[in-house]
Amino acid sequence: MWHEGEITLFSGETLTGLVKYNLETDNVQIRLGDGVVKSYGARTVESFEFLDAIVRIQRTFFTLPYQKMQGYETPTFFELLTDGKLALLNRETVVVQQVPTYGYMGVGMPFANISVLTDNYYFLVKTEQKVVKFYEKKVEIFALMQDKQAKIENYFIKNSVQLGRRKDLMTLVDFYNAN
Repeated sequence: MWHEGEITLFSGETLTGLVKYNLETDNVQIRLGDGVVKSYGARTVESFEFLDAIVRIQRTFFTLPYQKMQGYETPTFFELLTDGKLALLNRETVVVQQVPTYGYMGVGMPFANISVLTDNYYFLVKTEQKVVKFYEKKVEIFALMQDKQAKIENYFIKNSVQLGRRKDLMTLVDFYNAN
């Protein structure tokens, strides 16, 4: 789906038009006012943003170096969810899941494959300029926020934080950054 937005290239050039992000191929396209469509990968795009027409929110993505394989970093698109001393990032992935189906009188395929969009959370630790994958464990949060661990532990208890929920993670990181 195309969304109103802009792309900023590492060259300093900013392009405005209709933006489409393909998370499976990790590239971004822009349709300019004259109808020309250009496609870019993470090696040439510094950032891009668009107003998501489906959920009606502004979404901002940055290219950051990330170690996908042992000892090798590559430019990768990350969505910025909240920013400060510690930033919360996201990468959506499409996962194929099997769900049970029921045919007429038990005849037919017992399962169907459906594609599901899932969130994968990451933290940008600004002091080290390092992107760290988050596996939704409290011990990871406490290690990242160890300078304010007592406040964070109290926040968990008071707010019943669920680490798999985007909103809870965003408010937790905002709380950490504000204190």
